Amino acid sequence: MKRDHASYEEVSSRMSKQMLQSEKEKLADYIINNDGSELLIPQVLKLDALFRAFA
Repeated sequence: MKRDHASYEEVSSRMSKQMLQSEKEKLADYIINNDGSELLIPQVLKLDALFRAFA
């Protein structure tokens, strides 16, 4: 709210319109976790290697 100078109502409205994370994950081909549960760089390198193998 601070960053965008948005009201609580505006933020709440935006959030209510967003797709649930679980639904996004069902539609994704690949997922990079950036929540601290896994190291980020190894995930990116693994996907990079996979994509280069397809090229």
